Amino acid sequence: MFWYSVMYIAFFITNTVALYVLVDMIHLWYIYAQIILTVVLSIISYFSTKRIFA
Repeated sequence: MFWYSVMYIAFFITNTVALYVLVDMIHLWYIYAQIILTVVLSIISYFSTKRIFA
């Protein structure tokens, strides 16, 4: 359970920083940026969770 919590916090921080970079530095509309991040982080989360609980 500890590693799952660490992963959750890391994804939260990654989402926040990446959203800032995509919106403020690359000038992408915030909804498009969040859609991209949701897809990418969901895929990474799937494989990370699969590895943690395997």
